[in-house]
Amino acid sequence: MGPLMMKAVSDGSTVTTVRSGYGSGSLKVVDELDDEMRDICTRIDTDGNGFISKLELVAALQRDPVVAALVLPGKDSSQLM
Repeated sequence: MGPLMMKAVSDGSTVTTVRSGYGSGSLKVVDELDDEMRDICTRIDTDGNGFISKLELVAALQRDPVVAALVLPGKDSSQLM
């Protein structure tokens, strides 16, 4: 599989570019990845302002096992700070 380029844009959306020649399933994978990452960011950004503060990240790591598994795979994040 070739490179996948993702760029967050100021309106909160994500622009994803996939180099041609990967086959028809590539765009589906990219869309699923976009949806999964958007869900993770929404779980972390509790005040909904479109930005993730350090405090929001730490709190999400402590309370949300999905976020913790992505950011700190294999670690117990319940005792952070």
